[in-house]
Amino acid sequence: MENHTSSLEDREGFDCFVQSVNLLTKGLLEQNLCLRPTSAVKEMMKVKSGKVAIYRPTTEPMLHSFLQWPDRVYQGAIEEGLVTQMEARVAALLFVQLCPLGLPPRGTTVNIKDIYNKSNIKTKYHSWLSECLRILEGHGYIHYKEDQVSTVADIKSEDIIWQDWQKTVSEYSEDQDWKVQIKLLDSCLRKLPDILEGRILATDVLFANSSIQNVEGIYKENAISDYFNSILADVMEMYIKERVAKHPPQKRIRIIEAGAGTGGTSATVLKRIKPYSNHIDYVYTDISKSFLLFAEEQYGEAYSNLTFQTWNVEQPLSTQGIEAGSYDIVIASNVLHATQSIKETLKQVKSVLKPNGLILLNEMTQKNLFATVTFGLLDGWWLFKDDDLRIDGSPLIDPPTWQRVMEEEGFKQVTFLGEHGPKNGQRIIVAESDGWIRLPAPQEVKREVEHVVTEDYSVVPKADTKVNPSDKKITDYVKGIMIEQLAIALKVNRDRISPEVAFSEYGGVDSILGVAFINQLNEFFKIDLNSAILFDYTSVQRLTDYIADLYHDHILSQLDNDQGHSSEDDSRQELSQRNPSIPLQNSQKIETKMVKDNAQAIAVVGMTGQFPDAPDLVTFWENLKNGHDGVHELPP
Repeated sequence: MENHTSSLEDREGFDCFVQSVNLLTKGLLEQNLCLRPTSAVKEMMKVKSGKVAIYRPTTEPMLHSFLQWPDRVYQGAIEEGLVTQMEARVAALLFVQLCPLGLPPRGTTVNIKDIYNKSNIKTKYHSWLSECLRILEGHGYIHYKEDQVSTVADIKSEDIIWQDWQKTVSEYSEDQDWKVQIKLLDSCLRKLPDILEGRILATDVLFANSSIQNVEGIYKENAISDYFNSILADVMEMYIKERVAKHPPQKRIRIIEAGAGTGGTSATVLKRIKPYSNHIDYVYTDISKSFLLFAEEQYGEAYSNLTFQTWNVEQPLSTQGIEAGSYDIVIASNVLHATQSIKETLKQVKSVLKPNGLILLNEMTQKNLFATVTFGLLDGWWLFKDDDLRIDGSPLIDPPTWQRVMEEEGFKQVTFLGEHGPKNGQRIIVAESDGWIRLPAPQEVKREVEHVVTEDYSVVPKADTKVNPSDKKITDYVKGIMIEQLAIALKVNRDRISPEVAFSEYGGVDSILGVAFINQLNEFFKIDLNSAILFDYTSVQRLTDYIADLYHDHILSQLDNDQGHSSEDDSRQELSQRNPSIPLQNSQKIETKMVKDNAQAIAVVGMTGQFPDAPDLVTFWENLKNGHDGVHELPP
């Protein structure tokens, strides 16, 4: 080491001495060595830059004392043959659906880029398509190597393949362990061309009618998920028992669950630890407010020690009202892999924990066809940018990589449970925090306020509108109904909704609540809007102008025919009497009118500029149409 270190200056040495004595006397360090290393030594020791916060331990390490027990025995049937059979049927349908979208005829070889260019498949699905081509190769339908694709199988009768699949759907419709997966696969496979070509959103299929029922059963009430959730609950219960025995009752155990979603893990854990409710505070979080609203209805009354809060695990705690170093346990079930950088995510998640605090992860650690064909269609599946840490073709992480990365981020005693259960790659990962929180220096950031904007509005530009001033009563009517519907979706007072504020600024308007919001507008006005409209008309005012123009005559007719409800106040009274859960029936939909000519139209005769990831305007517009994201990190 003598050639890779050098002595400190007097001032540096004194500063190190003061800090070291402080940490040593508080018991936060066992030993210390101060030196100035070279870059090579820093790299070898994985030294990280940034501010370090170190918290005094308030509890002793306990993980080692209760992990010496055999894995819980799996009670479900190990149906490896059935899984193989099911995957073969799904691969056959995948082949049938992808052939018309650009797969070459049998005996022909094309580059995958030719498939991209000739098909209408959106750019954001290219990674999904590449992985599905690997699946088809594994089932003998194509050859796929070095971006060259050739079809080697004949296309069998589509009718026969769909008939066989329908028999499978019917056969397992009442099977507790398979029915939800089969139903979700069926929905995605049937709508696959529409999703890939951008005619409908994947969220409209997976969360049809803004409901989580399609996915809720994936995470609970089947043998496999219940097995792993029970293991996690075992660890929780043993930890709480030991803490309660060793510490005074007024010292409450603080638990926070990240990405709790539909509550698949929460339901099992909350039931198990309910006898200890007087000792526990439990915070149920998710990035999506729609899941929090669901959870409040499901669990709010039964568990008085349960609170709800949004939490984006990729963002600093200081911007989200969560106190660093204040929780004893953090739970994350099938969520941390769906982030851009697993190291940064672990760093943020670790920052909520006290020294010796427990992290409990429930994670898939190997790929499977079901997840790729269904959840792989969601944007979040492909968020990751640390490809070197992920299993190829997925956001998932294998056990050795999990262990290495967690240890590098300061987690101790990383342990994997569930290895004696189903051979599907699911694992429970348990570890303790070393109490060191490495975060960038804090910046002045305004804390988010209750998921809705009340001041300092982020205002979107007003869209060009073709609504005549004489039609003000139509726009007022539409705007009033829209504000009321948005307030209902967000469960806030209508006075907190501003017409000019972008929907994205209301933290609760996610893809699921967006679908519910549009469905309610469709039901009320008896029109037919797609939820994707929120991407084009991004505020109440812009969407109001669009609806008032496109459905002008129809809405005017509604106003004329409904004398008792022509004002905004009467509209609110009618709305309060309606059932917001009633979906729009096809018989209620009407044809839209042709957009009126605009005598004040402006002709654009020329344009120039610099465009992201595009050399010219034509390429830029093509990128926009295909959903291509031209924003990249700056080069080092």
